[in-house]
Amino acid sequence: MKTKPSSTALDRKTVALGKTVFQLRQDIDLHRIIGLNASALRTADVSTTFFGHVQRLALTSLAVNLCKIFEFESRHPLCSIPAILNDLPHGFPQYYDRERFQEFALKHHGDPNAKSGAAIIRSGYEATRKKNEKALERLRKFRNKIAVHLEFDAALDSLPSHNAFEDLWTFAHDTYEIVHDQYNRIGPAMMRKSVLVGLRRTFEQLGVKKPTFEFKR
Repeated sequence: MKTKPSSTALDRKTVALGKTVFQLRQDIDLHRIIGLNASALRTADVSTTFFGHVQRLALTSLAVNLCKIFEFESRHPLCSIPAILNDLPHGFPQYYDRERFQEFALKHHGDPNAKSGAAIIRSGYEATRKKNEKALERLRKFRNKIAVHLEFDAALDSLPSHNAFEDLWTFAHDTYEIVHDQYNRIGPAMMRKSVLVGLRRTFEQLGVKKPTFEFKR
């Protein structure tokens, strides 16, 4: 029989999720910014080999962290979103902010009329997972066959798009915030773009002209 987790356990799991979500933010930014500035880096006569290696490391970390965040709980307790959803109490939190849950459901294509807070979040999770099913499968394949294990003749046709990375990160971030705020009654940590700020300064020092930090819309 599954015992109900203590609020302290849920708090610790949510904090661990938040730390992984923060690291994932840095991974995504690092991978994107180096790719966008490949030509500018060559023009600046800096080591593209070094930056290429850093970008590959960011991709590996990105894949591992996304897989960790969306991993199902089986033999061992996890701090993933599915594990946290399983730990949420029935009904709604004591200080239920109905508008907050409604906004979450609408943003992530969930069911705003679900019968519990956990059900509302889970409906958004299922919609996000279904939308990004192929992306998550490619990431798991990359993690299992290339990043973590050196499988013979392992190959991938392609990796997910940057839009998929951002979509998955946004859901993970919003889930962390609503659980920490509504269930743990703790203000969520700020997700600062530390790598973006650091690279902006680094490129300036290296003489990289007109660096790009975001995709054009």
